[in-house]
Amino acid sequence: MRKRKWVIIAIILVVIMSPLLVYATTVNDEQTQAEDKDFIQANGSIDGKDEVIYANLSASGSLKDLYVVNIFDVIEEGSFLDYGYYEQVKNLTDLAELELSEDTVRFVATEGKFYYQGYLQDQPLPWEVNVSYLLNGESIRLKIYQV
Repeated sequence: MRKRKWVIIAIILVVIMSPLLVYATTVNDEQTQAEDKDFIQANGSIDGKDEVIYANLSASGSLKDLYVVNIFDVIEEGSFLDYGYYEQVKNLTDLAELELSEDTVRFVATEGKFYYQGYLQDQPLPWEVNVSYLLNGESIRLKIYQV
């Protein structure tokens, strides 16, 4: 009798808790998908996105230019949206124009890899760079001569 009582309690708990578990899993999956993909597919299909940040530095290590190359693995041709605060954007894949408005970049891509470059304005490097020069093992000060 006692065993039967615990079985009934366990079944009741499973029935009551299962909708909550499904809801928690669904919410978590949606949050994970939103965090993993910082782009929205308008139509078409993308398998993944990579970002590479490039910085051009002066001889002293100070920042001159900073830009991001976004790489999409397009599975199905379509029109796509991507997000980023860029001063300007440049299509590196073909001659098609990209549409930039505030923090949104709209582009049309065919199947395969699609690359575009976004120029960042007034953004700090995510790391600190120090450049020093040695001559015969001793530190020297850089003198810049204009030609």
